[in-house]
Amino acid sequence: MSGLIFSICSCKSRSIASSALADAEIKSHSTAFFLKKEDILDLQLSMFGGHKIPQAAIDELDTRLSEFQDSWDNAVKQGLLDLSTNLSKRSFERKEYIIWASLAPLIPMGRPLIINMNPYLRNGTKAGSTLSDLAFVSMTHHEVLHFLVENIEGPILFRVSSIAQKYEKEPQNVLVHLHLMALQKATYLKMGDIGKMLMIETDNLYNSIIKGDYQRAWQIVEIEGYQKFLDELTALNLK
Repeated sequence: MSGLIFSICSCKSRSIASSALADAEIKSHSTAFFLKKEDILDLQLSMFGGHKIPQAAIDELDTRLSEFQDSWDNAVKQGLLDLSTNLSKRSFERKEYIIWASLAPLIPMGRPLIINMNPYLRNGTKAGSTLSDLAFVSMTHHEVLHFLVENIEGPILFRVSSIAQKYEKEPQNVLVHLHLMALQKATYLKMGDIGKMLMIETDNLYNSIIKGDYQRAWQIVEIEGYQKFLDELTALNLK
């Protein structure tokens, strides 16, 4: 999430999801994302950056890393990535990616794919303000989606997006997230019950925790409707 610093450094569903995937004629997803601890960078920031990582946070992440992986994998099984690629008409470039789980006060980002895990830990930097595992899935999905929309985030944006032209006076960080958030929202709306829960977590992230440019981009997607952005995105990718 370019430019974002976390201020808090902080069987119905199956049938609905299956129906959504069947309607979209999506094949089983072939790209895998593996969660691993970013020990080296954390150690360097601790040694040379003066940032001390609590041992309790290190121990908790060691214990719960598989839990976060399971939460991600469960969402993937229910269509998270299949729907994202199908709706965008674009595939991931690689078959495998590593999600680097860091305890340093880093900005969540897509390249490299790093997630600041402190907001999701009971013993993180801001203990007592823990976000849920599904919030982790939403945040990670946001960063992963940059791989699918990066071709529209550059100078081409104003040439192919009439909506970006309409909001050209908005900050650049708002504009580059419009198609991403539209794709994120469309994905959740087609995922059944887990999608509803992800939508709640995403609303909370953008409107109550992150705010700023991300709240504004989320509002514009709500105003314009996600389909307009998907139409522009797929028109570009189907050329």
